[in-house]
Amino acid sequence: MVYQGSHDDHSTSPAANASFGRPALHLLNLVGTTNGVVEGTTRRRLFERLIYSIASPFLAYKHLQERNGSVLNNLPALLLEACPDMEWSFEWRDTRFSESVALQQLIQATSSSTTSSSSGSKRRMAVVGDFPSRVTIPLSIVSSALDMVQISGSASSAQLDYTSPFFARTIPNDSGQAQAAIAYFQQSKVTHLVHIFVKDPYGIHMNVAVQNLCRQAGIRLRSIPYHDEHGDEDAVLNDLEQSGYRYVYATLFHEEDLMVAAWDRQLIGGDSGRVWFLSEKLWLTNPTYSLSASSKRNYKLARAIHGIGLVNLHFPSHERLDQALKDFANNTALQQEFLATINSHDDPELAEALVNYTFPPFHHHWNQYLYWDAVMALGIASCRSNTTTGAVLHQQLLDTQFMGASGPVSFDAFGNRRIDTVQYRIDNILLRHPLPDNSTTDAVYKFQSHLTNVVYGPTNISNITPFVFAAAVATDHNSSSSLLTTTMIPPLPLPPLDAEWNVLPAAAKGAGYGLGIVVLLMSLGFMGWTLTKRTIAVISLSQPIFLVQLCVGTTLMALAVFPMSLQSGLDGGPAQEKDYQQWLNAACMSTLWLLFLGFVIATSALMSKSWRLNRILNSGMAMRRIQVQAQDAIWPFCVFMTINVTLLLGMTVVSPLRFERVPIGSHKDAFDRHVESYGTCVAQDRSKLYGFLIPMLLVDLCGLIAATYQSFRARNLPTMYSESSYLAVSMISLVETLAIGGPILFALDGTNPTAFYVASTTVLCITCFTILLPVFLPKFWMRNMAAPRGMGASFVASSRRFSCPAINTHSKDSSCRLDDYELRPGMLAIVRRDNRTTMETSSMGFSKRSSRRFRPPPQPLGEVNELREFEA
Repeated sequence: MVYQGSHDDHSTSPAANASFGRPALHLLNLVGTTNGVVEGTTRRRLFERLIYSIASPFLAYKHLQERNGSVLNNLPALLLEACPDMEWSFEWRDTRFSESVALQQLIQATSSSTTSSSSGSKRRMAVVGDFPSRVTIPLSIVSSALDMVQISGSASSAQLDYTSPFFARTIPNDSGQAQAAIAYFQQSKVTHLVHIFVKDPYGIHMNVAVQNLCRQAGIRLRSIPYHDEHGDEDAVLNDLEQSGYRYVYATLFHEEDLMVAAWDRQLIGGDSGRVWFLSEKLWLTNPTYSLSASSKRNYKLARAIHGIGLVNLHFPSHERLDQALKDFANNTALQQEFLATINSHDDPELAEALVNYTFPPFHHHWNQYLYWDAVMALGIASCRSNTTTGAVLHQQLLDTQFMGASGPVSFDAFGNRRIDTVQYRIDNILLRHPLPDNSTTDAVYKFQSHLTNVVYGPTNISNITPFVFAAAVATDHNSSSSLLTTTMIPPLPLPPLDAEWNVLPAAAKGAGYGLGIVVLLMSLGFMGWTLTKRTIAVISLSQPIFLVQLCVGTTLMALAVFPMSLQSGLDGGPAQEKDYQQWLNAACMSTLWLLFLGFVIATSALMSKSWRLNRILNSGMAMRRIQVQAQDAIWPFCVFMTINVTLLLGMTVVSPLRFERVPIGSHKDAFDRHVESYGTCVAQDRSKLYGFLIPMLLVDLCGLIAATYQSFRARNLPTMYSESSYLAVSMISLVETLAIGGPILFALDGTNPTAFYVASTTVLCITCFTILLPVFLPKFWMRNMAAPRGMGASFVASSRRFSCPAINTHSKDSSCRLDDYELRPGMLAIVRRDNRTTMETSSMGFSKRSSRRFRPPPQPLGEVNELREFEA
């Protein structure tokens, strides 16, 4: 550390006359405030803009010197314990945001006479500042060469990580802001981004950080350097227009000329379809910011600003420090003490500006917190350091941790503020309504801002208010009478893609829907007819419960036609499909559910009926009495339904189908986008999908084989109304349809959505027709046929069993005459006529006539009574 003598006559430092050997640190504040006269604004007015940003380090010094805990509660205890005799001194020099002036001020401060002639005491010196990185970088190099520690509260260039061994800062480097911006863009589904950056060390290092973060986030980046002093706006905007990207992130110092030129070329604002985000422009959120409406250039700039976003550091209000600064604004004595620390001996222009200086009202700025924490970090580190070398003090500074005004303060190995200790904010800037009348000279454009998001780390993003985008103007682009229009719909990352989406044409959808509606009407019609006509012989003989089950199965299968039409995508292409993604995913899974459950319900009904007929026939031939009720024949349905539902549930939970677009061919546009694709349903994990789908197909195939076998066995049964033959026709037709249609669908493979949809709906509807028509059409034709009378039977009536081994209309046996019996529906019997055995299934039975004309209650539908062979 450089040793200096006592401070010169202009210093009012309390440490100037410190006794020999007493630890002391001189704080040299080189935070610049002005750069001369700009656009007619005096040096004094420019000084006022940042007066409280340089007063904040002064207050921090005062709190260190006085062990004041009004802002940081634990500060007095920490200082009294670690360094009760430590002294600090303070002076401020204006660098005017100039590298040469900053170095000149540093050399003058270190070469002035600072050793008391009486005591010969020596002090350490540390540098605070500067604002811009371009000034801080050379300043840090020289200060490190002089063995001095430097700390900044605003210079964020990543170049400072390597240029100075004794540098630290209470602000993260550029990668922190870049991380916040890219995290926000990633959450906003931005896939393509333009980064316009100033071509200097700050901008170049920022671009490197943006490139790395975009690569990690999967965002395609277009980097465009900008020389703000060379007037190369046209080259930058040509590159921007050629890119076609709609999201622009700009890290610039002087952006006004570029934004005005972009407005002229409709590359910013509502007409452009683009949205710009600027970094480190928090001053645009100041309610007092305005632009004169008398200037045509300002009109363009105001319209360019309308709807932009800002990315800045975000610090929640620290009430204690704000109150301390407000008290300073009203404390004349403290203000005079602060003015006395300003070294303007070599700056006559500044000295003139401070004559009879009156402090403006307090206004808040986030760098007041950062520079307060910078001085506090230096003070705490010097308090804990017992050496005079810069290396030790710098290491002690890196190890310092405390709760500052800007939040928890800690440093990484390069001296940067840790990114995870700060927050960033996204602000939205809009022009205020109504627009001013630009015919008056005092009219101004005013702006309003609102906080939309707070970013804390790469993944923690809080949504505060919706972002409002500028929409296309309703009148002439350059007309001052054009209306302010906004929208909450974000622009697309790229121009709309002119591609072939291969969605279903209206004709194909109409054909599929037509077939599905025909099957639905047929199924519901047959179901209603069965329920309303269930008492007639042709229906009651066929067990209505199984007929209804057939109709329910085909109804579900026909309903699959409608979600199946969504699997090729929506007419609006990916833009519309993105909004309905969850519904498209649901359509993929619902199609499987409807198809499999409908198929199982229908084929189970066919198998149950055939199995019931075969069992009755076998028992009758064996001359055994047997009862087969409806619940006895329902077990195939229960078994197959349970297996299918279980596997479908597992598939839905573990590896559900989801809608995706699959590119066709290798043709791409200028943005590397496929120009042709088709929509289809894919599994999240194909291997897990097969683990459910293949067992389900095998089980259903076994059920189909079993149903076909039962129908084949019963095909020649001479049942009433020839029902067994019709069941056999239905099953054989079903198998034939699946055998022919399955390979066709497999060959199409979904790559042609229109052909696949038409073929699949046709196969599906033919399948339903082969199930319904052979079963129901014969019954409809024979609906008025009566059951044959005059046959012998053996039966069980009520709780008594009536049996007659041979009932004959010509029998003279009075104990077993036909006249003593009456025909009753719902009875099952095996009948022999002309040496031929016939099964009368639920046709008519006989019951013994009672002398009291008592008629026993009918047996339940489908119950099989005692079976015996007899002759008619």
